[in-house]
Formats: sequence, C-alpha cells, structure tokens
Amino acid sequence: MSSNQSDLDNHANQCNPNNDAYHSSRGDDYDTDDNNDTTYSQADLDNHANQCNPNNDAYHSSRR
Repeated sequence: MSSNQSDLDNHANQCNPNNDAYHSSRGDDYDTDDNNDTTYSQADLDNHANQCNPNNDAYHSSRR
C-alpha cells in the first residue's frame, strides 16, 4: 500500500488527541481550542495507543 504525504499527515492528525482531526474522526464534537481540562483513564489511553499501533488488532478494527 502506497501513501502520499497528505495521507500520512491525515493519519498522524487522527492519532493525535491534541488535533481536531482526532476527535472528528471519532465522531466527537470537540475543539482543541476550548482549553478543556479533560482527563483520560488509563483504559482510554491504552485503547488510543492500541488504535495507533499497526501491530495491534485494535488498529485494524478501528479502520474498518
């Protein structure tokens, strides 16, 4: 599979919780400019890490 730089940038943005693309790709109505003091549980952080790891099943299932 070949990816251009735009595809790679989009993927990186969707894996970055500090980027609006991360939240919009998950259906969240979230704006990083809100200065939201949201805290995430360890389970949330682990799930996010798994979805950004191409060696994890969660990565592939989150892209179907």
